[in-house]
Amino acid sequence: MKDWMKSFAGRMGPVLSLKRAERPRRASGGRTIRLKVDGLERREVLSTATVTPFLSVPGQVGASGQTTSVSFQLAPGSVSAGKNASTVFLGFKARPAVSTSATPVVTGVVASGLVKGTLLGSTGNPFLTKVSVPRTGADNYAVTVAGVDPQAVDFALDSFLPGDVNGDLQVDPTDLQIIQSAYGAYLGDSKYNAVADINADGRVGALDKLYATKNLGAKATSVASAPTGAAGTAPVVVTPVTVTTVPPGTPANAIPVTLTPGSATTQTGTIVASGSSLSTNQLYYLVPAGTAQSTSRVGANVTMTQSAASTTFGSPVTFNVGVTSASSGTAVPTGTVTFAENGKTIALVKLVDGAGTFVASSLSAGNPTITATYSGDSLFTPQNSATANVVVNQDSTATKVEIGHYAEGLVLSARVDPGSASAAIPTGSVTVLLDGVVQGTATLSGGSYRWSVPIVNIAKGMSYTVLYLGDTNFTPSTSAPAVIG
Repeated sequence: MKDWMKSFAGRMGPVLSLKRAERPRRASGGRTIRLKVDGLERREVLSTATVTPFLSVPGQVGASGQTTSVSFQLAPGSVSAGKNASTVFLGFKARPAVSTSATPVVTGVVASGLVKGTLLGSTGNPFLTKVSVPRTGADNYAVTVAGVDPQAVDFALDSFLPGDVNGDLQVDPTDLQIIQSAYGAYLGDSKYNAVADINADGRVGALDKLYATKNLGAKATSVASAPTGAAGTAPVVVTPVTVTTVPPGTPANAIPVTLTPGSATTQTGTIVASGSSLSTNQLYYLVPAGTAQSTSRVGANVTMTQSAASTTFGSPVTFNVGVTSASSGTAVPTGTVTFAENGKTIALVKLVDGAGTFVASSLSAGNPTITATYSGDSLFTPQNSATANVVVNQDSTATKVEIGHYAEGLVLSARVDPGSASAAIPTGSVTVLLDGVVQGTATLSGGSYRWSVPIVNIAKGMSYTVLYLGDTNFTPSTSAPAVIG
C-alpha cells in the first residue's frame, strides 16, 4: 500500500477490503497472516502478538458456537492505575494450550457483578475494557470465551496491561517510545510491532497510542495461577489421598490429591474442579500431564429462595442460590450464576462453596420474573433454576410547590419526591392548576418542573396546585395549594 493510501486510510478509519472471504499477506520472517473480512467488509486482524500476562487462568471451551466462563479474582495491589486515576485498561486474550488448535475468542467481561459493556478493541483477541482498580476488597471477574475449533480446546486466559509493550508489567515512557517508533506501520511493514498494535487492527496508530497514554503509570503484580496441564507447566506439590466416592465426570485417570505447603510428591498436570484459585488441605483431582481429560459432565440442581414475596419499589429483596450435583459425588459446583429480571441480565455472582447471593434493590414495579442461570464448570453442565416471582408495589410520592419572587413576576417550582428511601427519581408529567382550572401539562426533569408568571398576571389570593400523574414505579400525588399573598 502506497504511503498516501496509508495516510488516507488512517484518517478514514477501518480499511474496506476486497469482497473475498480471506486474503493472505506475507509478513516479516516468512509467516503468512490472513486478513479475515466480516459481513460489513471491515478488516479484522487476528493478532498473533505474544503479550506478557500478569495472570493466566486455565479453561476449556467446547466446539465452535459453544461458550464457557472463566472466573478469577484481582486482589487490592495486584493492579494499580496511573497517578490520580481510579480506573485502568485491562486486556484479556485466550491462548490455546496446543498450538495446532484454533484460538478461542473472548466475547465478554463482567467485573464485580457489573457487565462491562464497553468494548475498546476488536471483538475477539485481544478484548480491551476499562475497569475500576480494586482498593478495599478483591474484585470478581468472569470472562466469557467462545470456541471456534471443531472440537473442545484447553486454553489459558491471559490478563495483561494494554500498553506494556516491553513486558515489564508496567506502562511507562519506554513503552510509549516503542509505540512511537512503530507508529504508522502496517502489518507486513518492517517496523510493524504486533505488541504495539494494541487493538489488533493491523496498524500501529492513534488508538494504540491513546490506550497506552491512558494507561501510563499503570502497574501489575504477577499473580500465581492454577496449572494448565500443558507440556512444561510448573509442578504441583501434592499429597495423594484416598476417597470413597469420586465425583461424576472426573477423568478415570485423575488422582485425588490435596495441595501441600511442604515437601511431598511433585507432579505436573491439570487440576480439575478447582474453581479460580487453589487452597491447601482441600480435595482436588489431578490429571497427569500429557493425558487427555474427560469431557463428559453431569447435571446440576439449582435452587433459589427469596427474602420476600412482595415489596415496594426501591426496597431490597435478597435472592439465595444453591447449586448441587444431580448425581452422587462429593464435588461442589464452581462457576457463576447470572441473575435476570424478565430476561434482562441484572447481576453476575460467583459461587462460593456452591452458593451465591444477590441483593436486588431496583426491581421494576409489577410482577417481575427472576431467573438464575448456572454457568457450568469442568464437571457440571449449565442449568437454569426455577423462576421466582416478586410482587413489587409502586412507591408513594409527595408533590410540593414553592413560590419565589423576582423583579418581573413570580417563579414557581414543583418537586416530586419518592415516599421511601429509594434513590430513584420520579419521572413522567405534572399538571398545573390555577384556582382549580387546568393551565397545562409539563414533563418532569430530574423530578421537578419550574415556570414563571409575569407580574401583570398576578393577583393576590391566586392559588396554584400541581398534580403528579405518576409513572411505572411511582404513584400519583397532589400538592397542597400555594397561595399568592
